[in-house]
Amino acid sequence: MVPENIVIGGRYTVRLDRPQPPLGGCDAFEARDISVPSAPLLALAPETLRARWPEYALYRHPSVIPFQAQEHHDGAMWVVCSPLPGPPLSAGFTTWPENQLIESVIRPMADLLMHLDSLGLTCRALRPDNVFQEQGSRRLFLGPLGITPPALKQPVIFEPLSSAVCAPHHRGDGTIACDVFALGVIILMLCTGKVPLQGLTDAEILRRRFERGSAAVYMAGANIPTGLVSLLKAMLSDNPEFRPAPKDLVTIAPSKMFSSRVRTLARVPLVLEGHQLRTPQALAWFAAQYSDQFLALLKRRIVGKWLHHELDLVDVARHIERLVSVGGVVGAVSSKTWILMQAISLLDPAAPLCWGGLWFWPQALPHMIADVSGKGDDSGEKRDILGFVGLMVSAPDLLNKAQLAPELTLSLQYFLRLARQSSVKGQEQIRRLVYFANHYQPCLSPSCRSERIIQPVGLVRWLEKACATAAQGPGDPLLDKQMRSFLNVHDSLGMMRAVAERGSSERSTCVSDLMIIAKIQRKFDSGPLPNILRKAAPFLKEELGVWRSKTLRKHKYERLEALAERGDVWSVLVFVQDPADLEKDKTQAKMAEKELETIRLYLGDEKSRLANIKLKSAYSGEFVCLMLGILLALSSVWFEFCQSAL
Repeated sequence: MVPENIVIGGRYTVRLDRPQPPLGGCDAFEARDISVPSAPLLALAPETLRARWPEYALYRHPSVIPFQAQEHHDGAMWVVCSPLPGPPLSAGFTTWPENQLIESVIRPMADLLMHLDSLGLTCRALRPDNVFQEQGSRRLFLGPLGITPPALKQPVIFEPLSSAVCAPHHRGDGTIACDVFALGVIILMLCTGKVPLQGLTDAEILRRRFERGSAAVYMAGANIPTGLVSLLKAMLSDNPEFRPAPKDLVTIAPSKMFSSRVRTLARVPLVLEGHQLRTPQALAWFAAQYSDQFLALLKRRIVGKWLHHELDLVDVARHIERLVSVGGVVGAVSSKTWILMQAISLLDPAAPLCWGGLWFWPQALPHMIADVSGKGDDSGEKRDILGFVGLMVSAPDLLNKAQLAPELTLSLQYFLRLARQSSVKGQEQIRRLVYFANHYQPCLSPSCRSERIIQPVGLVRWLEKACATAAQGPGDPLLDKQMRSFLNVHDSLGMMRAVAERGSSERSTCVSDLMIIAKIQRKFDSGPLPNILRKAAPFLKEELGVWRSKTLRKHKYERLEALAERGDVWSVLVFVQDPADLEKDKTQAKMAEKELETIRLYLGDEKSRLANIKLKSAYSGEFVCLMLGILLALSSVWFEFCQSAL
């Protein structure tokens, strides 16, 4: 039964029976500070914190709702923050005049982005449901930072094309230019009083943006203050290099002009499945949708000629035509997938990686693996993602052969460095990647995923409760693969010794699991764990089976049950794995074997000994009979002598 209240950090009471509207993509609940019960607070339950969470937790800015505390409860992270200053923009807003936009939106938010950029951080959460307007004023506040994976909750409208083409878990940290784009959409929304392109599907929005450009599509027919037109054109540029930096926005003045480069359009469009394409970026996106048709044009050198003659992209045309001649099949990769990935990167260096129809940034691969880990093996997305990761990890030299944009290459190199932190290979290495990339990644075990456990001691306490209620199946291990990977990575962070890899039997695996559980119990004082030991009892009794003495085994079984009830895992392991006692038992067993061998040899000579006894008995019988005969003869002679004498 779920409790109505929990106390975190010994100070904050969280009312689980009083949920609040989600904040920043996290479930929120009413909270109170025990020392100041009259002050309302919000407690957030983030599913996955960002990898650089400590930096976000310490960051403070006047335009961001601040954190009050971060505490663990049952191994899960809870974040306490100040109450909302007002309703989110998604609840409704009116149009803002130019001066108020500059003073209350552009300058404060640009200052926030500038500070984040100086720390190497990104926001990736500028959207209407995460921007709040203070009641009674025009001041805006951004929701807490770092409590969800980057851009996970961002609508396609608020993402630049380089990120909008990706599924939410595939977007990665992005750059500060991505946040500038999202801020531009917020400004445009407040100028016009509505979200641009409302009511259209994501696919239709992307199609229009690729064909005409994001700025043109968003601003078409909009009533925008004259002084902000050039600013919005620059901020909504599809080329991140053309967007203004936050430091340029901090010093903005009314009617300040920003230069925005016009997109270079082909004089004659390239037609692909009925779509007239005039930019390499549009061709890259449609190429992923119509890969067979695009590759056909590529092999006929139509794409290279179009780039050369219509856009004057001579180098790109030469490299993309070279793909057809040297593409081939690379290892387990089909030529179609390999050529298409490189062609898209050549056409649009700012685009993410395209692999088998999936768009993603390599820095998002750990999030992608975590996302698909809960899906079935029949999931096509899971097969594609794990297939790509497995290929890169097993054949890293492929990266040197690929013609990719520098940013993609650097991201993949960093990803491979993460993979090399693990000493194991195969699926276990891929599972550990997620935890190496983000130390705040909750355990992905299907059994406890919903518990958001990020601490090893929390996992052990959850396991103790689960063992008390769950039915024990024969041969069920204590830890599943995800739990073992989670604990192994925390070991590599210097918290505990590694869990031994799966042995030749369930018995050895169980003991290895108990060894790491014992380490956690002693390090974090998790309390007695009798339920875990009861579940492990069948395996532990098999361990005691190596003792040869039946009487000693019976005594040890009884002693094991008593120790298990105490719940001290370390004591149980010391008892089960007692080398001195085991050596003594082996010595006694050897002595007993020698005695048995002596008896066996003695019994082996029994036939010959019995034959000798029988022969001796026969001789003795003959001698007795002879003596009896002589005695009878003498008696007869003596009797006759006596008669004659009388």
